[in-house]
Amino acid sequence: MPHISIDALRQRHVELVATNTNRLDLAAREGRDLNATELAAFNKTRLETSKNNTAITQREIELDSERSGGAFEVREDGLHRPSSSSSGPGKPKIGAKYAELFAAEGISRDGFASMDDFIGTLHAGLADKRLRSGMQAAAGEQREASPSSGGFLVPTEFAQQILDNSLENEVVRPRALVWPMTSNHRKVPGIDQYSHVGATVLGGISQAFVGETQALPLQQINFWLQEMVCKKMGLLINSSNELLADADFDSIVSAKLREACAWELDQAFLWGTGAGVPRGIFNDPALIVVPKDTSQPTATISYSNVTNMLAALYPAGRKNAVWVANTTTLPQLMTLAIKFLNMAQTDYVGGSSLPIFTKGPEGWELFGLPLILSEKLKTLGTQGDLLLADFSQYHIGLRKELSLERSFHAGFMTDSVWFRMTARLDGMGSWKTTQAPEYGTPVSPFVTLAARP
Repeated sequence: MPHISIDALRQRHVELVATNTNRLDLAAREGRDLNATELAAFNKTRLETSKNNTAITQREIELDSERSGGAFEVREDGLHRPSSSSSGPGKPKIGAKYAELFAAEGISRDGFASMDDFIGTLHAGLADKRLRSGMQAAAGEQREASPSSGGFLVPTEFAQQILDNSLENEVVRPRALVWPMTSNHRKVPGIDQYSHVGATVLGGISQAFVGETQALPLQQINFWLQEMVCKKMGLLINSSNELLADADFDSIVSAKLREACAWELDQAFLWGTGAGVPRGIFNDPALIVVPKDTSQPTATISYSNVTNMLAALYPAGRKNAVWVANTTTLPQLMTLAIKFLNMAQTDYVGGSSLPIFTKGPEGWELFGLPLILSEKLKTLGTQGDLLLADFSQYHIGLRKELSLERSFHAGFMTDSVWFRMTARLDGMGSWKTTQAPEYGTPVSPFVTLAARP
């Protein structure tokens, strides 16, 4: 197929729309509907418009890839093409580690023996050619100057240690689709498939049975582009000058940074509003809130609550889905069981109850799906105390750079020093809305339980 510029495709869109608009205007002026010939031409143009729109979206995806990977890099010494080792962003991966995302760009200590050596050099405040400003582009790497970044870039090997080790304590990122970002913006392609009504999938493909030599009707996939825009996350760590001078601060600061990263990233990916921060799952437009039972007692979780949540999860998500619950829900979850009732369903009869909250080979399970206990969810009885999610439908964009700076000013009275680490990232669900199945009620990858006050 010959290459067509996006400008030509957009111009063609304008022409096609104008053609059909003129047909409608002419019929309206003459006070009539479209005749058979005009209607056939109108439908043919409409199908061509739809096909052209799909081509525009596909071309936008290609151009975005070219911009992020194959364009020129602006540096202080002029324009340069990125080297072959950093010719484009890595591929997204579920729970991708830092080294997997940015291995092609190289992992380095920048000449420092350890994290302790890097922090000590930064703390000393002396000029050192190994320190790289977060406001400058490093030679040979795709970087975007950010005046608000400040500080000095953490060597990539130490950044890898901080981010990869914190994965063990996180809920969302190890199970989400993680995209590397080589600039502050990245467009992620998606497919508009939010209704299966009429046996239609992927936004425009439906079944068609035709006889021999008959033409199949035009089918198309509806694409859409989701844009991730980096938000800056800052972590503050305070230390006495004695600790810096006398203790093994490398292990201390690394542990604290891992704990802080795990905590703050989960908070953002679960509860972020999307305004200056990632849009968290509990603010996602596709989130389904299952109502409580009629006359349900305060601060309880019932068997029907859990089964209704399972019914609201989209079917394909059940292979990846996990439960996440606040630790205060544990007494309620442990009493959930299938009980044997009489024919009238009014009283319990003989037989042992079958528990649905069990201990599997790798931890707790609820209806056979893994359950993660976390204080990052709301307390029992509050909306958000129990979540059923397929986190693979949540997208995270991560920049390579971490920066670290220190300040004596805030700790002057206490003879202490503050370190601030900043990272740039974004996160959002990949669904525009819930999905309408062919038969049944809406489903989603993210399901929670309404409040039971």
